[in-house]
Amino acid sequence: TLANLEHQGVRRTDLVFHGTPPVAEVAQVPGVHNVQATERTIHLAVEGSTAALMRVAAPYGVDDVVTHEADLEDVFLGWYDAEEPGAC
Repeated sequence: TLANLEHQGVRRTDLVFHGTPPVAEVAQVPGVHNVQATERTIHLAVEGSTAALMRVAAPYGVDDVVTHEADLEDVFLGWYDAEEPGAC
């Protein structure tokens, strides 16, 4: 269903921290990709549930979480690419 596709999609997320962001720890979380950091913010993409990401990030003082939901085309293309034979 459309709701299932959206739930499985990759969401871009920004985590804003009170102090220095834990870039290495966040990059190790399953489903987290494309980790980039600025002064107090980690910009990343997360596939599936964000529960593990939040468990890792919370002890470091998260001030704000901003999510950017993927549009339907991004969700569909991500799903389609994963279904192709030989896709990595």
